[in-house]
Amino acid sequence: MLIALLPTGAQGAVDPPGEIVIAPPAEAPPLRIVGGEAIDRLIGNTLVATQTNLGSDQPPALLYLRPDGTAVGREGRQGAKAEQAKWWIEDETLLCILPPGGKRTRNDCVGIVIEGDRIQLLENGRPLEQLDMRLEPGNPYEL
Repeated sequence: MLIALLPTGAQGAVDPPGEIVIAPPAEAPPLRIVGGEAIDRLIGNTLVATQTNLGSDQPPALLYLRPDGTAVGREGRQGAKAEQAKWWIEDETLLCILPPGGKRTRNDCVGIVIEGDRIQLLENGRPLEQLDMRLEPGNPYEL
């Protein structure tokens, strides 16, 4: 009989069924988006940038890209006013931003990499290390 195979202390004892624990699925790494696809993701949303070489009490710089090719931004310093700029895409992979009164040059353009809500700017293919950037949906700062 089957009961004879159980250890002596277990015979006659009934254990409650154990809990079945199902592990959550492993989180997939954030999707990495680059170039024109990344720029498309920025349009209509707000970039929030903090300079990592400044103190943590420094307010972030903000940039909202409107679909019409204009942008509104505010520097990360107390009392900074919002200013308008123009933006465009160059070579299908670079985001270019021209500040008010500025002259258009190739230096106005950066590459974009997005992973989750994190943004990395590339200048000549190399990351700009002193910026911590994230993407927030829409225009939450009413720029």
